[in-house]
Amino acid sequence: MHGTVGGRPVKLDFAKSPQSPRHRCVIGDRQVHVEQLDQGAQHLQSEIAQTQQARAQYADAVATAIESNYSHLQNFANVDWERLKTEDREEYLTKRDEYRQAEDSINQLKQKHAEASQQQQQEDAQQHQQMLQEE
Repeated sequence: MHGTVGGRPVKLDFAKSPQSPRHRCVIGDRQVHVEQLDQGAQHLQSEIAQTQQARAQYADAVATAIESNYSHLQNFANVDWERLKTEDREEYLTKRDEYRQAEDSINQLKQKHAEASQQQQQEDAQQHQQMLQEE
């Protein structure tokens, strides 16, 4: 039987190994047991699933942090900024800095969330394309 590997034509010889009843695949002068290939593929699928799960957990954690920071911003909703500015300049500057830091934190977290989502979408598209090519 003939096929291609990496775009190169190869002779595929599926036969039972004299040492073992397991099937083997001879590609050129390399012999690979089919079971080993299956185990390797299963291991890769497991690693992919673990990576996807870790990314999903990361994205959830970032989303939770964003919500937490938004709730922290709500603490500033009742601040009378004009009164603080005129009556207690030091407190005004402190609260203003805290507010800006919270906003910066939210923006950074949003960026991280967007990057994680984009990376996941790219990997999903690559896996989908690879599955289509294997069919």
